[in-house]
Amino acid sequence: MCIRYIVVVCISLFALPEIAVSQTVPRLPAAPQQILPSATGDQSNETWTIPDRSRINEGTVTVITAPVGGATAIFGTDLARVLDNDATIRVLPVIGKGPVRNVVDILYLKSIDMGAVAADVPEFYRLQYKIPDIASKVRYIAKLYHNELHVIAPKSIKSISDLEGKRIVAQTDVGYYSAKVILTRLNIKAASFDYRADDARALQKIADGEAGAYFSRR
Repeated sequence: MCIRYIVVVCISLFALPEIAVSQTVPRLPAAPQQILPSATGDQSNETWTIPDRSRINEGTVTVITAPVGGATAIFGTDLARVLDNDATIRVLPVIGKGPVRNVVDILYLKSIDMGAVAADVPEFYRLQYKIPDIASKVRYIAKLYHNELHVIAPKSIKSISDLEGKRIVAQTDVGYYSAKVILTRLNIKAASFDYRADDARALQKIADGEAGAYFSRR
């Protein structure tokens, strides 16, 4: 079953360390250095030049996203395509582990300026890490998109309340953070959480009756 109403609390957003600047020196406005020849006319005999080393490192902003194949990774590529400007800024998307570990990478990983984080992750940090307000250490920039949460369960599970006392399968950066937050809000106590099983193993556990539900954002 797909719990669509949860979408309103699962929007993705950008988080940025308290110092909202890139970790490289901003570029001063200047004429862009030509890396590729212009697209007009026959330029096959034109000599290409390598930009100045210091210049190409200035104004670089790194954005940590999520594993390849997900919507967030595609958004990172789109941001680079839209925002790149040879004269002032260059956006470098970085493939990350997912929204939970992205928070740690944004705060502590060298050269990471910003990243994609799901909106319910700060509450997950309060529940799982016992950090009361991780959101105070990052800065919200913009909402990207709504992100649906899918709950796969046997036919015997008719509603989310039926998950009381059941074993839940949900990978750490795929659905565990949302499962933890949602079940806590609804005061539903799961028997246990398995956040290490991959997709195939999770579905097999559902089929074998070893788990009551699988939470996923894929």
